Amino acid sequence: MDILKNIFEVLKALITDNVTGYEELDYLLYTTLPTVLSVISVVVLLLLILFNPDIRKRRRTEDRIMFNVFIVLVGLHLLRLSYQAYQYLSSEIDIGLFIFPGFIELFYAFTILIWLVFVDYCMFRSLEHIKRKFRFAWIIPLIILVSEICTNYIAFGVVFKYDDIESIFTAVKVVNILYISKCIIYMCFILTASHVVIKRSEESREPRFLRLGVFIIPFLLGTLFRAYDASFVTLGIVLTYAVVKKRDRYIDNETGFYNRDYLDYLSVFRDKKKYLGGDGVIIAAPGNGEDMIEILKEFRPANSDIFILAEDRFLLLSETVRDVAVDTMKQTITEAAGMAQEPYTPLYDAVSRAEDETAESFVSRILNSDILSDIAPKGVVL
Repeated sequence: MDILKNIFEVLKALITDNVTGYEELDYLLYTTLPTVLSVISVVVLLLLILFNPDIRKRRRTEDRIMFNVFIVLVGLHLLRLSYQAYQYLSSEIDIGLFIFPGFIELFYAFTILIWLVFVDYCMFRSLEHIKRKFRFAWIIPLIILVSEICTNYIAFGVVFKYDDIESIFTAVKVVNILYISKCIIYMCFILTASHVVIKRSEESREPRFLRLGVFIIPFLLGTLFRAYDASFVTLGIVLTYAVVKKRDRYIDNETGFYNRDYLDYLSVFRDKKKYLGGDGVIIAAPGNGEDMIEILKEFRPANSDIFILAEDRFLLLSETVRDVAVDTMKQTITEAAGMAQEPYTPLYDAVSRAEDETAESFVSRILNSDILSDIAPKGVVL
């Protein structure tokens, strides 16, 4: 019981950012461990930036967003390490004790905000949606910056300066209100990300490769244990990226379209989710695969997926595209193909899943289409 009580007291001290009463333990918890974890985090982030080709080249939108998150995170850890060194070297209360924590919180808030943009983009994959939704979001980190500077000014400039009990009591109340407000903002970020994932999962039965627990748990721990907030947030962001990266095994690197492996994966996933629909069209452009890729990128319908089944065979599949839309899309693609440098006429085969048909049977019927009969049964170019 004494051991559990001591653990509880240590956790309580970490949550309230107070000392435990044991000098060596306090030094370990508030100086040594945060420093070690920050150094490890910086090394991991730099290695991911340097040796991950997707992050380094930043050709896709999600990779550019994650690159920005990693850079801001590195800045956050460097600020934390600099602040610890400043506290160690500083012998008196000065302006640095007010300013440093403010900019640490600024970087922390921007980290979570950019990460939230990443989650939102992974769900909806729309830059226009991002621009509309987060148009004024940058104001929030600035509010947190001002709030943190005010908090530290009150804490160091008022509480330690005046002996008047009433002034100290008022100052402590203001500090607590500002601190709670800041935590509420961070919690709203986390809840917003959770809402985005849940809402999108309800709207679409397609797998999103983003598990809530991967980012909720580290972010909650970071909000509770502020001495380790940067390290927990780093863990949450790296795990988020690692989970989303699972989707890359199903993407053709050259085109950005899904490959045949993803179609097989969906045949299992959809039956588990009781997916009932599936309409689209198989498109063949013999000898004109590269031109068709550009056409599909330009004219793809909203809420649809494009699969590259071979170098010049494609599948456009959607839960919402119906017969009229398919006919319009075929006409649009044919007209675009007729305007190519070497005009050609694509071949089509409309596909629609019956209500009583399993996803596996539906995929098998797609892959046995007549316009795919002259290619190998497995993907030639994936």
